[in-house]
Amino acid sequence: MLYIIANKQKVAEAGISPRGHNINGNHIIVNEKELNIIPGDTLEDRAKAVGGKVYDVIEIKKLIKKGDW
Repeated sequence: MLYIIANKQKVAEAGISPRGHNINGNHIIVNEKELNIIPGDTLEDRAKAVGGKVYDVIEIKKLIKKGDW
């Protein structure tokens, strides 16, 4: 599974509820399947549309643990 750290406001504007997600300031973590509603050819394109970057599960766990996101 891949995860995206994205802009919380852009994700909400796209119709994804922040409820139940990890949130840190202006950022939110969503999984790859949640971005299927965003137009784009690739996951990276959809992530960019919400001001985000794609991470794998190992990277995201490290970032959450460090609090560095």
